[in-house]
Amino acid sequence: MLEDRSLKIGFIWSAFSDQYELPLLDSYPINPSPESNISLNPWVGKDRDANMRKVFIYKKGMNEFFKYSVATNLYEKYNYDKENMIFKKFFNKKPIFFSLSTNNKNFNVFTMGNYSYEKKKFMGLMGGLRYMDEKTRFSIQKNKIVPSSYPLKTLDNYVMKFKRDFNSFSLFSRAQYAKEDKSLNENILGVEWAYDCLKLRVSFERAKFFPFLDADYTNVPYDEHIYLTNPKEKK
Repeated sequence: MLEDRSLKIGFIWSAFSDQYELPLLDSYPINPSPESNISLNPWVGKDRDANMRKVFIYKKGMNEFFKYSVATNLYEKYNYDKENMIFKKFFNKKPIFFSLSTNNKNFNVFTMGNYSYEKKKFMGLMGGLRYMDEKTRFSIQKNKIVPSSYPLKTLDNYVMKFKRDFNSFSLFSRAQYAKEDKSLNENILGVEWAYDCLKLRVSFERAKFFPFLDADYTNVPYDEHIYLTNPKEKK
């Protein structure tokens, strides 16, 4: 890899393994961003290997008011030829990944996603507000995602996350509102205690399969379902 402090030019060359007969259980691609595009682990979960080969350019920077990053691929190939057609539809669309945020101490406005210059449209777009201090984290954002790195159905929703740290415990909450269904796809409220190397987490959770589909697997392939109860997404 060739790089300076803000520019990276490199490649990722992984072995290709056929995993098309394995269902997607708790795995899903990381949200589209310049950083996820150059990650060696583009998936959350263990159901899929990277299965990709690419040559990329990545650039990041900041000034008094903004922080930004952008990335694109000069060459890309994914080993999804035998996968479900959903994979073929969203991969290899020549994406430009971007991320932009205000550069304030506590309160910031942000957006990120990717634009396909093959399809001439945004394949993923997220934006929202974020507040963070020493004890509190709060964010609310709007998602509309059909990116090249997301081989599932269109995601169009609002997400709220909250966490407050107290002296001996933390209170957290997360909610997702689906625009199309006009309903809460996920609603979580919980408490977490931590002592030394021990951690206890108790939460009330109400969630649907997401994006919400008919749960009758005789009509819908299981690998088109995704269940968003992964702990990494709830924090």
